[in-house]
Amino acid sequence: MVKTKKYVLRKQFDGLPKVSDIQLVEEELPPLKKDEILCEAAYWTVDPYMRAYMSRYPVGTPMFGEQVAKIIESHHPSYPVGRYVVGFLGWRTHSIINVTDSSNSSFLPFHLVPDIGNLPLSLALGVLGMPGNTAYFGFKEICQPKKVKLWCQWSSRSCGKPCWTNSTHP
Repeated sequence: MVKTKKYVLRKQFDGLPKVSDIQLVEEELPPLKKDEILCEAAYWTVDPYMRAYMSRYPVGTPMFGEQVAKIIESHHPSYPVGRYVVGFLGWRTHSIINVTDSSNSSFLPFHLVPDIGNLPLSLALGVLGMPGNTAYFGFKEICQPKKVKLWCQWSSRSCGKPCWTNSTHP
């Protein structure tokens, strides 16, 4: 049996977040069933929106958040051991995901991390993840840029990286 440690909301946030607002608890996970994978967290997000988001949920709810996790056991051929997934798995060390259950995610579906070579896996939560995609597609589809020289200073979003630097955008 695998034990997971997870952070749960101990009390609603009031003012600045405090250590006493969350609690680390341990639970035993059940054995895997058909089409399930067991993942071990590699990185998870800590974002400002979480405080407001968690106010919708009762005390005892696991902390919400996106994570990159390594598949350590698999009962599905498309999700081999050793690959990484990205999903809203929360602040927990281990997660079981039924890869055929579309109701699995409370926000966005999880997916395999593409091969990014020697780049850090944490990029899947930043410039290659939701914040980076939001910046890129928001800029491209909403702003509809024309071909010009462009310098985009540091992003104010959590990706914290330059959008495009001194380049011509197609």
